[in-house]
Amino acid sequence: MKKKMMIINIAIIVFVTLLLVFYLFFVDGFDNFINAFKNASLIPMLTAFLMIIVYWILESLTVYVMAKKVYPPHQLKNSIKTVMIGQLFNSITPFATGGQPMQAFVLCQRGMPAGLATFSLFSRFIVYQIVLTIFSIIALIFRLNFFVSHISSLGYIVLIGFLVNFAVVAGLLMIAFFRNGTKKVAKALIVLLHKIKIVKSQEELIQKTNDQIDLFYENMCELKKYTGVIIKMVILTAFQLIAYFSIPYFICIALGAEDLSLFNVLCSSSFVLMISSFVPLPGAALGAEGSFLLFFSMYFTDSEYISTAMLIWRFITFYLPIIFGVMFLNRLHKIENITLTSEGNE
Repeated sequence: MKKKMMIINIAIIVFVTLLLVFYLFFVDGFDNFINAFKNASLIPMLTAFLMIIVYWILESLTVYVMAKKVYPPHQLKNSIKTVMIGQLFNSITPFATGGQPMQAFVLCQRGMPAGLATFSLFSRFIVYQIVLTIFSIIALIFRLNFFVSHISSLGYIVLIGFLVNFAVVAGLLMIAFFRNGTKKVAKALIVLLHKIKIVKSQEELIQKTNDQIDLFYENMCELKKYTGVIIKMVILTAFQLIAYFSIPYFICIALGAEDLSLFNVLCSSSFVLMISSFVPLPGAALGAEGSFLLFFSMYFTDSEYISTAMLIWRFITFYLPIIFGVMFLNRLHKIENITLTSEGNE
């Protein structure tokens, strides 16, 4: 990632953090936050924090099962380091685009060949997108009408978020089964963008796009050899998303929300993630907070508690991964420095 972009992303995160602090102190009232936190039930609150750890562990296992299959020397501890550093760069880049390149770098640093590292992370990406899309479809089928009846104009917002996620999966499946057709569609789109002066180097972009399509196609063909591993990854990812989506459930219980339906909360969390997915800021800043307030306000009779719930949820799912990611990144640097020093002294 370029240094300039990194600075801009961090500046955005700092700005949003300051907005949340301002909101906490001057709009919602810091005393309300403290009182809500003091009166919170300890066990559900600790369970909410535990769920993010479960989420990290399950993601580490998902990366591990494929990495171990294609590169037997790979160790679970390396998957954990890879995932945690990926959490950091996912959080500080728009659309979480910085996570996978950094994860590939970490795997290569641990001795895995670049091609195998890329393939392992590619399989993880495919499985995650497919499972997330399945969750989204279930939520849309069973709970969209319920939420639309409580929140006006919600259907369009959720639909856009769903289409963003669905388009990714549909595009990947098109490459897997209709490679040449996908190339033709991509070429037609690039030609159109060139005509309206958005794209300059038409032929160069077409060639790069075809190369990427060929690479994805080869990876998708390779995945067919690992059906058993893919099934394991799907199961792990399903439980991983359930753990993540259940974090607000335990926060709401801790803050006194009553008559909560776990399924409704899981669907709410799914919709929040759908909406956040098309916010082009690091960590889906502002979009994540706003959509959480939109969906979860219905669960609280005391309106002051919803802000506290949002702040705790954001700390667990956004700031905590950054904190732990930095810790793992610093430890990786220390290990590399020690290794380089010892090699230099030999």
